[in-house]
Amino acid sequence: MKRNAIDLVKTPSSAHIRVMHGLLTSLFFGFGFPSACSGAVPSLRVSDNHRFLVKEDDTPFFYLGDTAWELFQRLNREEADRYLENRAQKGFTVIQAVALAELDGHAVSNAYGHQPLVNLDPARPAVRDDGDYWTHVDYIVNKAESVGLFIGFLPTWGRYWHDNVNGGKPLFTEENAATLGEWLGRRYKDRPEWPLDKA
Repeated sequence: MKRNAIDLVKTPSSAHIRVMHGLLTSLFFGFGFPSACSGAVPSLRVSDNHRFLVKEDDTPFFYLGDTAWELFQRLNREEADRYLENRAQKGFTVIQAVALAELDGHAVSNAYGHQPLVNLDPARPAVRDDGDYWTHVDYIVNKAESVGLFIGFLPTWGRYWHDNVNGGKPLFTEENAATLGEWLGRRYKDRPEWPLDKA
């Protein structure tokens, strides 16, 4: 019986749950709320009652987010600058973006011709000395911070753990999800962004 996307969302298999658990667990332990931020964004933490995000002085953090899921994938730096400055001027506090974007972000090059992975392998982020997909992500994260915005950083679009996008099978396995999650956690551990499931 063929299952559609709605069925998969409602009734994921235990294998799907393990894959997502591996990725999100790695990110949960890799990313943290920064203890001290440079730039214009405040340090955040979960409130003592575990219900809110608060600043260091315990005042509430107002999460006014805009979704720009394809931000890292589709925009060049000038377009990203314009977008982030516009959102900061309008009072947004968070921009929600995904590292491996929904619309074939695993396989289609970004605005500079770079792909995020070597041979569609999440265990092998495509990192080069002369610039790459991830240095573009770094640039956007830094720009967001400089204008007072957090990045609500989602590591991957959910379809990559169940859609057959990599030679007739899903992109993620439990092992390569954990590897990518750990790598992202190390790369962004001191940055003022967090995976959306932490709050």
